[in-house]
Amino acid sequence: MNSHPISSWFPVEIPEGPVSIDPGENEQAILCDCCGRRTIRVNGFVDRQGWACAVYFAVWTEGHIQEQGLDVIISVGGWGEGMSHHPRHLIALRCRVTGGFPQFMILDPVEHGIAKDWATEETKFLGTLVSREEALHHPDMKEVFRLAEHIIYNDQRINAALRDG
Repeated sequence: MNSHPISSWFPVEIPEGPVSIDPGENEQAILCDCCGRRTIRVNGFVDRQGWACAVYFAVWTEGHIQEQGLDVIISVGGWGEGMSHHPRHLIALRCRVTGGFPQFMILDPVEHGIAKDWATEETKFLGTLVSREEALHHPDMKEVFRLAEHIIYNDQRINAALRDG
């Protein structure tokens, strides 16, 4: 995993402001090796005032959200037309609902086994995986958490999974 200097993960061309999501049509389900239940993976896109700023994935196993949570993987950076010059970064979060409210934890991609699925030849266009340590100290994490919260509340597939546990 490469370490990059602290700089903005978001291109300066993308304005501050409200965000919206476009839930992707892609939904994959595989059977969990451990329990035989369905593991669901969905994706979607985030924009700020019409400018693409992130792509997201959410992964969970039905019936295990209460104890395992739901993983949200967010790729931020140079998304959208004319933004390929800006590097992309991939941040992994775990979401659990406690007392009716979502709580996010930054995951270390190596420690949690995320690197094996998200640092492949097929996924390298999503960006460089960010370590937990780097994310904890990066000034853009506040915005990443804001995007993550918006995603779980507004992507009905994810919201329903968290509600139904």
